[in-house]
Parts: sequence; structure tokens; C-alpha cells
Amino acid sequence: MSERTNIVRRLLGAARRALREPFVVVALWFLPVALALPGAWIVTDSIESSVERSLARDNLRNGIDVEWLGEYQDEARALSRTFEFTVNGAGAFLRNLEGWLDGGIAKQFPGLLALGVFFVLIWALLYGGLLDRLVTADGKRGATRFLESGARYWFRFVRLAVLSAGIYFLVYKLHHRVFDRLAEMTRDVTSETTVLLYSLLVYAATALLLTTVRTCFSYAKIATVAESRRSMLLAALRGVTFVARHPLRTMGLYYLTLVVGALMLLVYSWVAPAGTESTPVTVLVGFGIGQAFLFSRTFLRVVLAAGESRLYLDLRMRPAPATPQPATPPVATDPLPSSPPATQ
Repeated sequence: MSERTNIVRRLLGAARRALREPFVVVALWFLPVALALPGAWIVTDSIESSVERSLARDNLRNGIDVEWLGEYQDEARALSRTFEFTVNGAGAFLRNLEGWLDGGIAKQFPGLLALGVFFVLIWALLYGGLLDRLVTADGKRGATRFLESGARYWFRFVRLAVLSAGIYFLVYKLHHRVFDRLAEMTRDVTSETTVLLYSLLVYAATALLLTTVRTCFSYAKIATVAESRRSMLLAALRGVTFVARHPLRTMGLYYLTLVVGALMLLVYSWVAPAGTESTPVTVLVGFGIGQAFLFSRTFLRVVLAAGESRLYLDLRMRPAPATPQPATPPVATDPLPSSPPATQ
């Protein structure tokens, strides 16, 4: 069986495993929705106040008004400044992707950044419970066991998150330094195609580094649960060595999951609302489509966790091949000397 077929089979097996965890999928999907509600209420109140004072409120009944949006962004403060035209449809995910590649996601409004940190802390709690279900096979289940496991590994995962944040910071520093150097090298280049090609190469290299760091720390979390590790430095080292020993399988599984996620985003971009909804029914339909996409992304994250956990357990528990020993020729021995003849 080829390695490519093996990775596809692993992803399909992980999808079947994730289907047996509907409670976890719903909990992980509801977490960002619940955290977004207070911020959505603040932005909604700001939009309503702006619309009441605007002459374009009648035009807004038929969809977004570009002139009003420009005025609103000029007047908006704090969290309300995050409301842009790109928050509609697939634009929000593409903007987040750009921010993830160049580090701009860490330069958001401080309140939004604090909300993101709080999300990471809660996610660490739930992710610990998820990995416990995927890794252990003692048959114990239930919400109580899930939360107990999450609490057991929560602080360990937070320490891993701090370590990974430091590595991400170094990657972003290297990215910006290379881009500054690239700007100096191409200052006198007249071909935009050459500059674009160099920029794409830098972004590709940055994406490779970021995804590798993410994969290493993902397996570090799995090793923490599977082997009850307490030292997160050793767990991170275990994740690095595991990925280094099995680069095709570990990175192949992750990149295949990314391809599936990209296809899902492409489908969503086709069916996502265009921001022209003006009736309660169309607004609810648009909201439902968006939440269906978020739910599918959450399910895909659980699939990836299941696939990586199974891969780690299979390769970790596989016995090392026996080293063939050279055949040893039999040692010739001299026959015992015969007894001297008896004398009369």
C-alpha cells in the first residue's frame, strides 16, 4: 500500500472515530459562538446607533451601503472597529489566514486579543478531555470524566501554548526580517512578477515553518496524555523528534486535512450570503449557513486530532525491527583422547 493511500485511509478512519464524539464536537463548536456573543452585542449596539443617525438607513434595508460603512469605520472605536466588509462570507477566514501568515493576527484590538487568549485557555481545557477520549481505551466516558481529564492536563497545555507562542514569535520575526531584506534587494527591480514570485516564496517558507511548529506541538500534547508526561519541555522535544522521524506521515496527514478544509471553504464561498439579506428569513438562512460551516470546521479539527492520536499510538507502539545477527559457524572441537591400551 502506498504512503498516500495509507494517509487517506487514516483520515477516513479518523472521521469515523470523530463521529462517535458528537458531544465533544458540539461543545467545541459552541465555545467560540458563546465567546463571540458579548462582542457581537457590543458591535450590534454600535451599528444601530450609527444607522439611526445616518441618512443611509433606508438604503441599508436593501443590503450594505459602502458610503455608510466608510463613515461608520471612521467613527467606530474599540471593538466596533472590527466590523468591516470582509467579515461577510469567506472574507473573514481569508483575512484571518493572512493575519496568521504574517503575524498580523496578534496586532488586533487589545480587547479582541484578550478574548482570543481567553478562548485559548478554554480550548486547552476541552482539548485535554478530547485527547483523553481518543488516547485512552479504558472505556470510561461521560461529561465528568471529560472535564476531569481536561482539568488534569489544562495547565500542562497552557505551558505548551506559552512555549509554542515563543517559537511562533521567532518565526514571525524571521518572516519580517526576510521581507525587509527582500524589499532592499528588489528596490530597483522593474518586473512586478519577480517581486511577486519572491514574496510568494517567502510566504510559502513561512507557512511551512508555522505548520511544522503547529504539528510538533500537537504531537507534544498527544504524548503528554498518552505517556502522562509532566515536563512540557520534554513533551515538546518528544513532539519534535516524532515529527522528524515520521515527516511524511505526520505532515502528510495535516496537509491532507488542510486540503479538505480548503475545499469546504470553497463550497462555503459559493453558498455564503452576499450581505444583501433584508428579511428575517434570509438573515436566519445566512446565519444558519455560516454556523453550518463553523460546525464542519470544528468536526474537521476533531478528525485531525483523532487521526494524529491514532498515528502516534501506532508508531510509538510498533516494535523495532530485529537486527539480523550474522551466522556463527560451528566451532570445531577436538575429539576426546582415547584411553591408553590396557597393559598386562
